[in-house]
Amino acid sequence: MPYEVLQRTTGFGRSLEEARRYSANWSSYLASSAYAHAWLLPFLPHWTEVTFPGLVATVFGVAGILLVRSPRYREIVFVYGGLALLFCWLSFGPDAGLYAVLYHAVPLLVWLRVPGRFGLVVVFALSVLARTVRFTRSFGFAGLEKRRSFAASARTRLARSRVSFPSGSSA
Repeated sequence: MPYEVLQRTTGFGRSLEEARRYSANWSSYLASSAYAHAWLLPFLPHWTEVTFPGLVATVFGVAGILLVRSPRYREIVFVYGGLALLFCWLSFGPDAGLYAVLYHAVPLLVWLRVPGRFGLVVVFALSVLARTVRFTRSFGFAGLEKRRSFAASARTRLARSRVSFPSGSSA
C-alpha cells in the first residue's frame, strides 16, 4: 500500500496530542451551525467540532432503539445502535480511551487528524434508527395507515382520470 511506504520512509503520521486537540466533547453534539440554533451556543461550554445530529434524528433515533419490538427490526437496531455508540465513543478522541487503543492497534488511524469527524457516522446511524420507528404501531395510530393508503389510491385515480383520452382522439 502506498501510504504504508510513505509512512515508513518519511514518518508521516499524526500524534495523539494532535488528535486530542480535534476531539469532540459532549457540547460538540449540541453545537449547531444553523441560525435557528444560535440561541443555544452562548449556553454551551467550548466545543471543538459541530456534530449536532439534529433534534428530529436524535429523538426518533433514540425512540427507534427504545420502542422497536418487532423481530424484523431488532438486527437493524442492534447494528446501527452499536455503530452509533462505538463511533460516538471514538469521536471523543484519546481521552475517552477507545481511540488511543485503536490508534496503536490499527495503522491507518495514525493518519486521522480529527476524531470528531466520527460524529458523521453517529448522525448516519441515528438516521437509520429513526426510520425504524413506525408510527402506526409504536404510537397507536392504527387507522392512519389505512387513511394514507385510501388517500394515495384516490389521488392515483384522480390523476388517471385527468390523463385519459376520449375514444376518438389519439395520444
